[in-house]
Amino acid sequence: MPGTTTEVMRAVMELCVGPLGALRVVAEPDVRNDAIHAKNALAGIRVQRAVPLAGKTALLGVVTAHEYRTSELGRRTLLAHLRPDVAEQAHRHVAAKALGELTHEHLITPEVVDGRYVVTTPSGARWSFAATRHALEHWRVDPASVEHDSGPVDAQLLLSQLAPSSASPSTCARSTSRRSRRRSPPCATSGPTSAGRAPSSSTPTSRTSSRR
Repeated sequence: MPGTTTEVMRAVMELCVGPLGALRVVAEPDVRNDAIHAKNALAGIRVQRAVPLAGKTALLGVVTAHEYRTSELGRRTLLAHLRPDVAEQAHRHVAAKALGELTHEHLITPEVVDGRYVVTTPSGARWSFAATRHALEHWRVDPASVEHDSGPVDAQLLLSQLAPSSASPSTCARSTSRRSRRRSPPCATSGPTSAGRAPSSSTPTSRTSSRR
């Protein structure tokens, strides 16, 4: 996709001068790599000299954090959705939607633990969240409440961990009537089941924000 390399370059620079706190960044691309020289120039990297290294002759360059911030690349806001904070919000929204839909379809059965819903995957990973239940077993999961016991919220990781315990929709007997489907037993899964019923559809969970 056009612009991808430029955005990757910007993401790396943002990581260096942002979370990593670098005061300057040093680059040493091959002297023959004209394409990367152009990207480096966008980031404000100043060429110093050619340096012989193992396997190549590098074109040494350096840029301070301030120089990068004032460079053409540092001022760009193109494809801002690639920022880590925006990506985290996206992962939370997708994870919340997945948890709500999979529960609604009876493909997973959360337990109620200390006022929160908890799903334990076949690998033993635990995902917890706060949600309210509505008519027709509709679940509204709060994205900000989703937690993973061993790391940040990653929607792709969630779906891969739940895959072994979630029956494929094609293997479930589907009724043409939503009401009759609700009266039928859920599809069999190898995942955990709750020891007791979850709160009624009119009662929200007692906690609606993520625990720290």
